[in-house]
Amino acid sequence: MLRWLSVGYLRRSCLYSPRKCFVVLLAAAVLVSVVLMWTQQTTSPGTEGRDRRPVGRQILTHSAVISLASLPDNLSLSPAFLLPDSFVFRIQPRMHVCGEVKQQHRGKRKTMDRFEELLEARPDGEEPPIPQPIPSHGVVFVPVLAEEKETRMAIRRTWGSGAWQRNARCRVVFVCGLDERYESDLQAEADLFSDILQLDHPESSPVDHIHPKRIPGGLAWLERTCSTSIPTFIAKADASVFVNRDALLQQVDQLPNGIHGQTTPDNSLVGSFFVIRGSESIEHLLLTLSRVKYVMLEDDKFITGVLTDAAGLSRFDSIPTTQSPSWRRADGCWLVQRLVYPDISLADFPTLWETMTDRNHLTCRSGDGCCEDSWGLGITLVSIWLIVLLLQLSILHTNFWSSFALFCSDVCNTVDSGLEDDEDSDDYGENGFGGPEDGGPVNGLDFEAERRTRGEDFLFDIHRPYGVGGHIDRF
Repeated sequence: MLRWLSVGYLRRSCLYSPRKCFVVLLAAAVLVSVVLMWTQQTTSPGTEGRDRRPVGRQILTHSAVISLASLPDNLSLSPAFLLPDSFVFRIQPRMHVCGEVKQQHRGKRKTMDRFEELLEARPDGEEPPIPQPIPSHGVVFVPVLAEEKETRMAIRRTWGSGAWQRNARCRVVFVCGLDERYESDLQAEADLFSDILQLDHPESSPVDHIHPKRIPGGLAWLERTCSTSIPTFIAKADASVFVNRDALLQQVDQLPNGIHGQTTPDNSLVGSFFVIRGSESIEHLLLTLSRVKYVMLEDDKFITGVLTDAAGLSRFDSIPTTQSPSWRRADGCWLVQRLVYPDISLADFPTLWETMTDRNHLTCRSGDGCCEDSWGLGITLVSIWLIVLLLQLSILHTNFWSSFALFCSDVCNTVDSGLEDDEDSDDYGENGFGGPEDGGPVNGLDFEAERRTRGEDFLFDIHRPYGVGGHIDRF
């Protein structure tokens, strides 16, 4: 195959046989297009199938790490500098956010498998029915200000709706600080929805504006609440982020244990959205939270950088996102493959939610540019590759186009002359040159003698372009 694609082989093929040259170029174009399509399908973050495990790129270690080794066990630190002891919670959600209940077994935590429980409940030895898989427990923390009630309501009406949380066993928790102006309204809202976690940190302080502690506070609350059980995943989403809840639940179980998001130059993760996957990873993170001194960094850099490295977790760049202007031009089949839509205005939340939930919009429309269409991509690649190869061919052999045109013209003339010979066959003899009365050869005279008398060359010179200096006779 490599010999067919070499320049020398293409030059010889195009010089001596235009038909063979075209076949070789077409085969090369198809081969390259298939390779490009396979590469694009296996490496695209949004096009992998729902039943396949997305492969993320593991990230290097953060530079500003405070490891566990730097904190000796006999070191006495003030509770104000340790997490989670430094947090006081004014309002706490009453919802259940923890994972499956874990039972103590010989001093260690052990999760009882549902299938084993059914076996123990059937002493007769009969095989019990296989239980259906239970959706994973998860928590999505959304940091907001106490005054941002409209933001919380927009999320509750769309991707953070209560019906979805009950069915999927996933909870959305809004984390805010202390603001005396909205205390009564916030308490009434918390009593109604039970999804607000308020920290005892004033939002008006300059330190809270520069280095807020909402997400570390949410982890500290989770560490206290889920002392005997750990959720399967924890996610953090900004208030301007629209989360594709169905894609989140379908893809989170396929992700490897660790922290997932999009990377930044300092090897932390983009703060608008990230996911901590795996109960064991979350348990290590919460345990490390109580042994690491808080560093004056942004929440996202502290958790995905310092705390992640101290806990020994792996970072992966495996969360597909989309820019806010592009979702308006997309159709439903492309939208459902994206996991996160950052920088979405509150006015666009209902529109995007309606598009995501309307099943009539979840079918692909070919030609809109956003929908997956592997055949269209393949045809485009083949066409582009053929054009490039033909341009290269015209450079290698300048007489190719004139030779090809003469070849087509000669074929057309052959067909036309054949039709004329059929019409005039009654006026000619059996040898095709007429009888004696027509001045033609009699009884099959030598064709070579006739050809020499006409001064024509029978042979085709392969070293000259087709049709220049000679032609093939037509009988």
